[in-house]
Amino acid sequence: MTLGSILESVAGGLVVVLAFVGRPVAASTVALADTRLSGIACGRGQFVAVGPEGALLTSSNGLEWTRRSTPTQAHLRSVTFGDGLFVAVGCNGTVLTSKDTASWTPQRTATSNALRQVTHGRGQFIAVGDGGVILSSMEGSHWRRLDSVTTNSIRGVTYGSGLFVAVGADGMIVTSPGGNKRWSARHSGTEACLRGVAYGNGTFVAVSPSRTVLTSADGLRWSRPARACDAYLYSVAFTGSAFVAVGSGGAVLRSQDGGRWQLLPSAGSSNLSGIAGTSDNLVAVGAAGVVRLVALDADATTLSFAPLDQSFTGGRK
Repeated sequence: MTLGSILESVAGGLVVVLAFVGRPVAASTVALADTRLSGIACGRGQFVAVGPEGALLTSSNGLEWTRRSTPTQAHLRSVTFGDGLFVAVGCNGTVLTSKDTASWTPQRTATSNALRQVTHGRGQFIAVGDGGVILSSMEGSHWRRLDSVTTNSIRGVTYGSGLFVAVGADGMIVTSPGGNKRWSARHSGTEACLRGVAYGNGTFVAVSPSRTVLTSADGLRWSRPARACDAYLYSVAFTGSAFVAVGSGGAVLRSQDGGRWQLLPSAGSSNLSGIAGTSDNLVAVGAAGVVRLVALDADATTLSFAPLDQSFTGGRK
């Protein structure tokens, strides 16, 4: 199962690699040439990370990275993978597509608003952003602006159980069964800015940097778990067996159901702003370097850190 989930970045440029395979833990931290990263996705054996000024990096293992040239100077904020295609989105309505991660093609869109996140589901791409903008594309090259029920900034979007769910400013949640069909507003019970959303184990989970976590079994009715977490969270992903959320100060949290969270020792002190990958190889982006967490046991309560050699090649800075 691949995950593509990236939201805002903070200053710097941090990539974190986590592997959950039930053995002792090792971790490493390396700077990525001060590259500020905003989004990451995994697909077809490749990680793709994006950031300001058209920055785009690729890696086959999350450790060795190649900078790719892109036809834009726009801030790229999110990237996803679906149907053999990577799609990156960003400021000024920017959309780039690639089948091989090496060559990227700009696509025209019906908006100049900043696009905050993109996802894939039900055979289509859905991109969301400022001003409540929602775009849809079946093949990534032709984008259509959809009717929206909000003017709030939409910060995150996911697909699960036949439903697209998007979250954003002021506790906004909107849903659509078809993505390109009607979107409806849902009551969240919070005014917190929701920054990330994921689906797994029959549950939607939304997170916020305001220490707010919401869960829903159907995407329509949302609640705040009695025992959630006391952390400032920017992104959440489902690994295939558990939810993993990342946030301020290198926070990494794990939950089986989105209601009870285990706060693991910090993966360094730099903010983590997004996460993507597979059940045994998760990569997060954040503020200043590379951290590799290897073999995090399901019952682990401690992490250790060690140096890591890192290769960084290619392209324009």
